[in-house]
Formats: sequence, structure tokens, C-alpha cells
Amino acid sequence: MKKGFTLIELIIVVVIIGILMTFAAPQYLITKENALDKEAQANLGLLQAAQRVYRMEQTIYYGGSGVSDPTTINTNLRVQLNPTNWTYTVYGTGNCRAVRTRGSRIRTWTLTIAATAPTCSGVCP
Repeated sequence: MKKGFTLIELIIVVVIIGILMTFAAPQYLITKENALDKEAQANLGLLQAAQRVYRMEQTIYYGGSGVSDPTTINTNLRVQLNPTNWTYTVYGTGNCRAVRTRGSRIRTWTLTIAATAPTCSGVCP
């Protein structure tokens, strides 16, 4: 008696795994996009809090006409944002914005000092 798998058995297993992946891959991408959106929202909340602290210390909001350099933002607002997935911009009006471009799809999250929740503009889910 032989021990092992036949070629047909291996092909069937590969086909079944392929079929399961066609169902799992889109849900994985949706979950990944949702996680990235939550990351942007959390970081914008952090920037908003840092803007308030900066204003209490300096009597003006940090940013002028808009600062997008992550090193400058991290240094001046004393935060540690990782700009891998998003490009953050901080404005002197107290607003902050996160932008993510993936191919032709652009996602933009904007948070103002007076807002309680971020709003999505551009192409959003």
C-alpha cells in the first residue's frame, strides 16, 4: 500500500483553497481600509489635542498656511505620527487633514478644532 497523495487530490486541494481565497480577499481589503481610516481618525484627534495644547502655550494655532512635513509637525507639536499610510497637514486655523492616495482613489479626512467627529470628503467608502 502506497502512502502519499495523488496528483488529483493535490489539485483538488489547491482549487478549494483558491475558491476560499476569492471569498476572503475582498473582505480582507475592506477590513484593511477600515483600519486605515480608523488610524487617520485617531491621529487627527491626536493632532487636534496637540493643536489645543500648542495654542494654550503660544496663544496661536500651529501651522500657518499649512504644514505637511511630518518631522516638523512631530517636533513642534510633540507628537509621533508615522506618515507611512497618510499625509498629514496642520493649518493655523486649528484644522488638520489626512490624505491617502491609492492609485486613482483619494481619501481625505478633515478635522476642525470645533468639530466633534471627522468628516470624509472626496472618494470615500
